[in-house]
Amino acid sequence: MKKRNGMVLLVVLLLLALVVVWYLWSHKRNRLKAAADEARYEKICDTVQTISSKVYISFEGFQRNEITNLKYFLVRGHRIIANTLVREAFQGKDNYYSGIIPFAIFKKTDTVVVQTSGADRRYFWVSGFRYRPYLYNGAMGYLGECDCRLFDGDYLVNGKKSYGALRKADGMRQNPLTPR
Repeated sequence: MKKRNGMVLLVVLLLLALVVVWYLWSHKRNRLKAAADEARYEKICDTVQTISSKVYISFEGFQRNEITNLKYFLVRGHRIIANTLVREAFQGKDNYYSGIIPFAIFKKTDTVVVQTSGADRRYFWVSGFRYRPYLYNGAMGYLGECDCRLFDGDYLVNGKKSYGALRKADGMRQNPLTPR
């Protein structure tokens, strides 16, 4: 009887060990596949030339009256190809406001110039838009699916990495735009 109980216990431990080994192998395989897919999709996402996603933008350190009327200019090759005025389109509190760049479609090589309102007018050159791979993950890790997404804040402001916010202190005081 003791020998039989010992065999049952040994079989249960072996099965448990097999499950743990399978889980660890599967987890490592998923991480390797995710890394390979991310590298492959990075190349695919870089081929996307047009930004058609909503680009969210935040303003930090401004008073509400300084951003009630925002002018947006779409610049391509040193020429203004579109412009628009946005009034009171932002939500927020504590000097942190957010909204959406009002151009539905533009090229990833374009620059969006944002002009604030008020006596202390600031200008921001927003550029460097690009899509990056987004890996779908579940409770057990990478699911094997990927797509290209525009990550909020993954752009340049006045030539520097922005992390999603236009800070008043980083704005240019002189108008960088030339008339049409």
